[in-house]
Amino acid sequence: MSPAGLVSLTVGLTCGAAAAQRIIERQRRRKLRQLASEWRMNFNAKDQLRLAARVAHFFPIPGAANVMVGDVIYGIDGEVYRYVFTAEYTLGVLRTKRRYLRVACFAEPRDRNRPLPSEPVLLAPLRLPLLEQYQVFSPSAKRVSGIS
Repeated sequence: MSPAGLVSLTVGLTCGAAAAQRIIERQRRRKLRQLASEWRMNFNAKDQLRLAARVAHFFPIPGAANVMVGDVIYGIDGEVYRYVFTAEYTLGVLRTKRRYLRVACFAEPRDRNRPLPSEPVLLAPLRLPLLEQYQVFSPSAKRVSGIS
């Protein structure tokens, strides 16, 4: 194979993989938008509410670094603002670093004068697929603290 052919093949495969990833992300976000609509909540693909800093402070896994938030479903649930989102974080030191992607739930009181609970971030079980992790925190699901 000529060098030009190899470059063309590499560029073609890269573009194909990028297009496939974009399609998969679009489908996942469409499903999450539908889920938010069913729950009578709102959806935002980005962290426009700037939850990452608040979530990182109360994250239940010691040593979690570079916590990022995305695909946020949010709304008012009684006396609290409730957020269900994808949390991406790194665990490990040096060569054993690994990136995790889990769905988490965070609630904060609507009244800013009330104190926050000591552990407001709950994590869905890691063994479930991502969309099923969101179902763990549905408004109709029985609320159980300490999900991890």
